[in-house]
Amino acid sequence: MGYTATGRGYIQFIPGNEELIKELLENSPFDWDWDNDDGGLSIWQCEKYYDDKYNEVLAKLTPFVKFGELEFVGEDGSMWRFVFRDDKFVEESGEPLYEFEKEAIDRGINALKKLLDNMSQHYECAVVLAAAREAGLSDDDLKKLGVEFLLDVEKGG
Repeated sequence: MGYTATGRGYIQFIPGNEELIKELLENSPFDWDWDNDDGGLSIWQCEKYYDDKYNEVLAKLTPFVKFGELEFVGEDGSMWRFVFRDDKFVEESGEPLYEFEKEAIDRGINALKKLLDNMSQHYECAVVLAAAREAGLSDDDLKKLGVEFLLDVEKGG
């Protein structure tokens, strides 16, 4: 009994090698469908998963690949994919990141960036205010110069 995984993906090939690629796929573990419009290959399978068979087929296809990605979910819920990067397929494992989670993370990152920006501006204002005080400028002098907002920093605002 083997490990079962459901997989799907797409591989875009460099044009001109269609017959050779089809021949390489004859005994592959993939169920596949050739896309004649763009020379790509849609791949899916719901059978036993064997690392060595997949790696062997992907290695044979590699010289003809333009780009590609194959994603799998194992019977135990584990997830991994093969991504064509730097002229080879690289295996990555991971977990799904749903759009809502991604949006929440993005909102958090943006809020943090704004906070850091505000802190930076606050620090810069404090430095300028300290220099103004050292130069002997009063509150009235700062107001005349149109930089009374610096006084808010001094008050903790």
